[in-house]
Amino acid sequence: MEPVRVVAIADSVFVLEGITSLLGQSETCEVMSALLMTVGRWPLFYISPQVILIATTTTPSTTICRLIEEAKRRYPESAVLLVGVSQPAEVIAAYINAGLNGFVHHDLSPVQLTQAVLDVARYGLILDAMFVPKLQQMLQHDLDEAPLSSLTARELEIVRHAAKGRTNHEIAADLQVSVNTVKAHLRNAYEKLNVASRAELAVLALSAGMKLSEGRVAYLV
Repeated sequence: MEPVRVVAIADSVFVLEGITSLLGQSETCEVMSALLMTVGRWPLFYISPQVILIATTTTPSTTICRLIEEAKRRYPESAVLLVGVSQPAEVIAAYINAGLNGFVHHDLSPVQLTQAVLDVARYGLILDAMFVPKLQQMLQHDLDEAPLSSLTARELEIVRHAAKGRTNHEIAADLQVSVNTVKAHLRNAYEKLNVASRAELAVLALSAGMKLSEGRVAYLV
């Protein structure tokens, strides 16, 4: 299996060197580039990174939001994983709205951090279970405005799979449809539900009472 392509971004040389060294010890990850944290200054990659890892303990949340938005604008297919200190649910929700795919604590072991990178690359989202109840409450108003009942049967089926963390290719194989068909249904569902990412979709689905216990949405670290 090819290693996961990672771009590491940090707010200090010390943290950046640590992350790069840690991931470099694993055969499952390849650090394409290591960057000090800036907004608007990105290298050009011939092959897009699968994961953009942002490591910070001191950067203001507004700056992180802008960085996430810029990462998603430049590399929309890349998963953005934030490694940092504990944050209020409101801040995590703002990150998710900006396009964040996952958040993990900075004190993870090397094995746990590497696994988090692999998981967010494969499944597209990592939500720590401790944030789910509060995020549900915060996003409930979106459900009131655009309930799941607005979805077609096929859209709802695909949303259920996507919210469990299944990839587009996995969903297509399960339902015996093309990947483009899955993407089209997801785009329609995103528009109807007023969400922009799988992470938002998962929280909304949980709020609506979808049973995702067998999925990979709640990721305890």
